[in-house]
Amino acid sequence: MSDSSDDIPSRVAFATPWFRIEEVPHQPGAGLGPDPYYRLVEPDGILSLVITAADEIVLVRQFRPPIGRHTLECPAGGLGDGEDPMRAVIREIHEETGHVCAGLAPLAIGRLKMNRYCGLEHFFLGVGATCEPGWRCDEAIEVVLVPRRRFATMILDREYEQIGALSIFTLARLKWGLDLLEDPLERIERRILAEAEACGYAAHRHAAVG
Repeated sequence: MSDSSDDIPSRVAFATPWFRIEEVPHQPGAGLGPDPYYRLVEPDGILSLVITAADEIVLVRQFRPPIGRHTLECPAGGLGDGEDPMRAVIREIHEETGHVCAGLAPLAIGRLKMNRYCGLEHFFLGVGATCEPGWRCDEAIEVVLVPRRRFATMILDREYEQIGALSIFTLARLKWGLDLLEDPLERIERRILAEAEACGYAAHRHAAVG
């Protein structure tokens, strides 16, 4: 679980292998009234935008019980106990899609839905992704490759609704001056490959997927 919640007194009200609900006592001055507050605690996560060598965005289609239908999402998942975020994102991309990136770089660390969750999300951008020969996907997941320049239309038409992943587009512009929807693929790849080399991506990739 995220260290960000460890210093706040709490009581576990409900727990599963994947998350727990904690009761946080009344905190004077918080403006929330006298009743206890409930928060959802789960492992910190990773969220990635992966672009293939053929200029496609790698998505996964899977059924989501909370909304009762299939969704299109970017590769994402939770960190294992003590797992390094870079190795976690390499693992998740490979497990969910069979792809390995030529370059993968960290963008930022942030939070989603801070009124109820206390975990951190690690955002990554990958380029030059290719599918490992002979890889077979989980029968519950379908890998979908979308031309990068079609992605904006999918967002506006609500074919793609994972809003958290869209922050990657803003972060890439702020951090590296990249327009992930319009810039030439060569420009994006050149910058991310350089960033990946600087952060030691190759060693992490070898350790995570061989």
